[in-house]
Amino acid sequence: MTVVVVGQDPKQFKEVSCRNCGARLRYCRDDVEHRSYTCCGKPESDDMIQCPQCTHWVTV
Repeated sequence: MTVVVVGQDPKQFKEVSCRNCGARLRYCRDDVEHRSYTCCGKPESDDMIQCPQCTHWVTV
């Protein structure tokens, strides 16, 4: 027997808007990256995705 995709469970996806370009983005857990950066001179980290339209990093 072959496994066949018959649809996607909408509960597995979340949506967010890119603050840079306004694109509405749908993502799943596998798309999220834990990224480190510096804010106000101290190290920070967040879960982020990259907007495919403008390449801006969006916190999720």
